Amino acid sequence: MLAAAAATRSGANIISIADTTGYLIPGSSRNMYDYVRNLRNALAHQSLHPRIAVHCHNDRGLALANALDAYRAGAEIIDASVLGLGERAGLVDLATLLAVLRYDFNEGAQWDLSLLPRLYELVSRYAGIPIPVNLPVMGGNAFTHCAGIHTQAAARNPQHYESLPPGLVGRRSQIALDHMAGLSRFAHA
Repeated sequence: MLAAAAATRSGANIISIADTTGYLIPGSSRNMYDYVRNLRNALAHQSLHPRIAVHCHNDRGLALANALDAYRAGAEIIDASVLGLGERAGLVDLATLLAVLRYDFNEGAQWDLSLLPRLYELVSRYAGIPIPVNLPVMGGNAFTHCAGIHTQAAARNPQHYESLPPGLVGRRSQIALDHMAGLSRFAHA
């Protein structure tokens, strides 16, 4: 906190918190929410009000959770990358972060998230890294339904098995035929 205060007094207008190893754990004694909140409060107590940025690595699979904790605590800048690319296990995945902020926190009404599929294809092609089929929001399976009861329910009301509308991020629902598909799949083909 002393370094952040000294930096702000010297003219820094952004203080970045880097969880470089994914060490912070939501709900534990070492969590991003408390860290950001305590830093903001300590700086405000000294009449210092820099913007707070966070850089969350995904080493333990908690980068998105930590980024959202930081957002809820008042962080204004969140580092993210397409496909979550970055050192070791990477950073917060951009599409997942934007979809949650837009749909669940009503941020970014001006964001055109329908461009995300093209961006992911472009980065995937040039990085030589395929988009994992199980990647949230942008993966091929994210809005694909194939188990019998799931396809039937999803065909009737997509909200039964989709926590956000695929159109928000330029995607659409799909129903696939696989070993778990039942007769309802054929009725909706």
